[in-house]
Amino acid sequence: MFPTDTISLRLQITGTGNTILASSTRTILGISLQKENTSKNIYVSCNSETIASLYSSVNVYYQPMQTICYGTITFSTSGSGAGVSSVVLNYVNRDISITTPPPIASTSELFINGFSYGDILVIMMLIVIFTTIFFKTLKEWIFGIKTEGISKIKITSRK
Repeated sequence: MFPTDTISLRLQITGTGNTILASSTRTILGISLQKENTSKNIYVSCNSETIASLYSSVNVYYQPMQTICYGTITFSTSGSGAGVSSVVLNYVNRDISITTPPPIASTSELFINGFSYGDILVIMMLIVIFTTIFFKTLKEWIFGIKTEGISKIKITSRK
């Protein structure tokens, strides 16, 4: 869903005020806003442009986006009353539209659709083992089991 170098930042402001979340070139991937008091307003802006806001409701919402900010990202609250306002910001430290993702280290485990290479190897070995057992059991059921050893000795009676 997100690139491997995504950073998730969570910040709270009690009362009113503003805080600088990040500065320099960043690609914002999503923002979640929440507040306790309905009389407060929350803004997340890039330079002077508002990119997300929460006015009358206190519900938490998540807004996925792909907004590139070349300046300062600020989180500010205004209005009357006390209460805690919070923001969760998911971003990467680059312009995602023109750069490639950072390389993955060779020591990191690689995954294919949620399975690591070790998981896939174990699954393949188990498939071979269970297939062998299945066909061996099927052959014995159809053709019967050979008897060898003591049960093969025939006892003849003397007359």
